[in-house]
Amino acid sequence: MLIKSITMNNFRQFKGKQTLLFSCNVEKNVTVLLGDNTFGKTTILQAFNWCLYGFADFQKDSNPDFLMNLELAEELVGIQQKCEVSVELVIIHKDMEYIVARKRPYIDRACGSWSALGDQLTVSYKEQGITKQVREGEERAIINSILPHSLAGYFFFDT
Repeated sequence: MLIKSITMNNFRQFKGKQTLLFSCNVEKNVTVLLGDNTFGKTTILQAFNWCLYGFADFQKDSNPDFLMNLELAEELVGIQQKCEVSVELVIIHKDMEYIVARKRPYIDRACGSWSALGDQLTVSYKEQGITKQVREGEERAIINSILPHSLAGYFFFDT
């Protein structure tokens, strides 16, 4: 498995759309994230987990399930305002390019009382230059064939 890119949109401290590109060189493809505390290293790792498995572990937070960028949440305050959080991964596995995307829409129910409306997971792949969607209900099986959840900690670990 090679990770080509991750794109986060309004995910935690990453306001707007942010994309990280990774090396796809078969011999030189290790990526190390370095940075000061609170600059988003753990958030990037959790974005992988959330996109692939629907789970993000922000233990120190007072509201670990709230994935929307707080600055944006404050800017958009207003009854019935909407915002979407998303993460998209582009992965190469067994010579096939997969796009895994998870979205979580939020709605402000009462001036700053944001509610998640439920995640939407899609998995697609490119075959002979044509993007095809995996049938609904088969997304998790495809993800687990690429990287089983039980092995994710060996790929995305935080020291």
